[in-house]
Amino acid sequence: MQIEQAVETLSPEQKEVFLLRMYGNVSFKEIAKLQKCSINTCLARMQYALGKLRSILQEEYDELQEAMP
Repeated sequence: MQIEQAVETLSPEQKEVFLLRMYGNVSFKEIAKLQKCSINTCLARMQYALGKLRSILQEEYDELQEAMP
């Protein structure tokens, strides 16, 4: 699975925070304003997004490792 496909599995709110922060270099303060939520909520959404992406991509990596001779 590509990173783009993994990102598509995130909730809309998590996906928005992830994309704005990682690709748009937008501050959490600005993201909080855009999403009309607290900075802590944005930070939590980012934390959950990174955790989910890490889990998905780790599974893919483990499967590739098992398939190698």
